[in-house]
Amino acid sequence: MSGCSSKSMVLVSLLGLLALLLWGTCEAQSNQDCCLSYTKVRLPRWALKGYTEQLSSEVCDIPAIIFHTASGLKACVNPKEGWVKRHLLFLSFHTASGLKACVNPKEGWVKRHLLFLSFITGSYDRTCKLWDTASGEELHSLEGHGNVVYAIAFNNPYGDKIATGSFDKTCKLWSTETGKCFYTFRGHTAEIVCLSFNPQSTLLATGSMDTTAKLWDVEKGEEVATLNGHSAEIIALSFNTTGDRIITGSFDHTVAVWDVGTGRLLHTLIGHRGEISSAQFNWDCSLIVTGSMDKTCMLWDAVTGTHVATLAAHSKEVLDVCFDYAGQRIATASADGSARVYNAGTKQCIAKLEGHEDEISKVCFNPKGNCILTASSDKTARLWDAATGHCLQVLEGHSDEIFSCAFNYKGDTIITVMTELIMTEQSKLIRFPSFQSWDAG
Repeated sequence: MSGCSSKSMVLVSLLGLLALLLWGTCEAQSNQDCCLSYTKVRLPRWALKGYTEQLSSEVCDIPAIIFHTASGLKACVNPKEGWVKRHLLFLSFHTASGLKACVNPKEGWVKRHLLFLSFITGSYDRTCKLWDTASGEELHSLEGHGNVVYAIAFNNPYGDKIATGSFDKTCKLWSTETGKCFYTFRGHTAEIVCLSFNPQSTLLATGSMDTTAKLWDVEKGEEVATLNGHSAEIIALSFNTTGDRIITGSFDHTVAVWDVGTGRLLHTLIGHRGEISSAQFNWDCSLIVTGSMDKTCMLWDAVTGTHVATLAAHSKEVLDVCFDYAGQRIATASADGSARVYNAGTKQCIAKLEGHEDEISKVCFNPKGNCILTASSDKTARLWDAATGHCLQVLEGHSDEIFSCAFNYKGDTIITVMTELIMTEQSKLIRFPSFQSWDAG
């Protein structure tokens, strides 16, 4: 692959109470800095859909449309329209396209931010930036990586530290308050593509294309353990809610369960016949759900590693899976354009979410668990009744595939993000604090 691709993955994690609209910028750089190479980074088919070759002089855009779930009102349309301009806060943004965004729900480290939120963005320009959501002010530019900053996270709920993982094979730990780099974690021999803090914020886990995951001591800046066991790249990892177990999902078709205290491999979940797309613990840490490119979702006993059930209602790849917050229901999203809802106890399909005209890349429950949100390549997102599968709203307005979607903590606001990127002179943050709480019931 040469030149800069016209589409890039954009992942948004909406963890706060305010809605965000992020516009990224992209300036042509060398192939090493700006683009993903098939020989360098192997990605699943669904992640590469729509990628095309592009001349270095061409540019790309990250529009996002915010919807109010109570009324279905599109809170943001074309930013060039005059009535929208007064809502815009302009940021001096990255010199290359933003890859990820993550919102910090607790800004306890600075009293003046207690009523607001901050968010971080990782970018092709090798930096991570920390922004004040209320003012649009850049608080810190975290510089020091030698390649793309691909994985980012706050140590929520504390919010006083930021972790960044890069294609330069290192992970850095930063102070949210000062922007100072505490530690640079070295040891991986290939790109770092996923990371996560444990719930206690004492450990940081990193997953790499070198087939390993590593655990790092946040206070001492030392490697605690290397999790060896996969035969292909690790693309997903997740701690359970107590922090004593971690799972890693790999291109080798397996999910591994590890003891965090010892770094020992407890179970290898074998059964899928395709690459793992996602994996997650339920809230009480008793079950693990996995989705795969083999068109199935599997349920596993988290304690014994035993296969519990195979949920095989899709005709194409399962691209995303999730539990509701109570752990009573499972939702799956597929390339066949449908989503399914299962009872985690009976393992029976209780609702079929049908209506999208193209693949669904993301599915999530609202905090109350009675509604489901899906994002699709058909340029729409949909809101569904989790019990009946009835479509409550079709959220239209995007001009290209929707890659990601999320509810805020209250469940009254939705953010959807397109995959297409164009160069703009600056990033634009749109904030609509006038949204009212929505009773999803």
